[in-house]
Amino acid sequence: MTTANEPVADAAETVAARTTFRRYAAGAAVVSRPGLWKRLGASARVTVVSAPPGSGKTVLLRSWIGQAGLAERAAWVPVERDERDPQRFWLSVLGALRQTSAGSALVRELTAAPDLDGWAITERLLMDLAPLAERLWLMIDDLHELASDQARRQLELLVMRPPEAFRFVLATRHDVRLGLHRLRLEGELTEIRADDLRFSPAEARALFAAAGVELSAPALALLVDRTEGWAAGLRPANQQVSHLRAVLAPPHAGARRPHTESRGGRYFSSRTAWPLRFRSSAITPRNLPVGKSKARTWC
Repeated sequence: MTTANEPVADAAETVAARTTFRRYAAGAAVVSRPGLWKRLGASARVTVVSAPPGSGKTVLLRSWIGQAGLAERAAWVPVERDERDPQRFWLSVLGALRQTSAGSALVRELTAAPDLDGWAITERLLMDLAPLAERLWLMIDDLHELASDQARRQLELLVMRPPEAFRFVLATRHDVRLGLHRLRLEGELTEIRADDLRFSPAEARALFAAAGVELSAPALALLVDRTEGWAAGLRPANQQVSHLRAVLAPPHAGARRPHTESRGGRYFSSRTAWPLRFRSSAITPRNLPVGKSKARTWC
């Protein structure tokens, strides 16, 4: 909380820096996941995306914003690590909402002050949003980092009393106490969990295809099985296979071959944060035939 002897201007500048909204668009390397996108756009008041780190939560939400054209209607709030300041959290929420098309007209500006109370901010926000007519999403990323019990209770108040057109998307590594069981009973809660985020073989193939790499069916099945469809496992694999394509490509005159980690050309970097064991000997350069065609099939 901002203290009485802390300059208000400095606090306001800090909050403003943290509420900068980046408009995410689905890039060429983003895999289309229409099933999950449809669930995110469903009519439920709250959508919870709860899964361990590396499951692809943030990438999914960013790609959905871009695919659905919601850059002007989605307020993105990344929670700071171990956030314990309700005022700072709520000023971040207000700042993000004010950068949306509807929020810019409805949500009044508020600056940090020593006596500013989170409950008062929440009640004022509910009043500001009351005339809301078009769909508006509040997307909170890393909600598990919100360490203030008071801020969580204030968020629960907002979740339980929003205007009809207001929607919440909450991304977290684990469930956070917000009284959402009531919404579940009312059919107002959509839940996307780790199993839902796992890449299917078809999605994994699309991920590799985006990098210009084609895997044979057995190699793809092996990779998906070993990673269990885990996004953080497949993406490093995608990057390393792209590197192998450069290693195995016929060298141009005077060109130097890219450096590999070992003589065998390890498939994954030992620095990759990957809790699942993958035998690097299963797919190595000697098993990757280099064809004459421009589009190569690895393994």
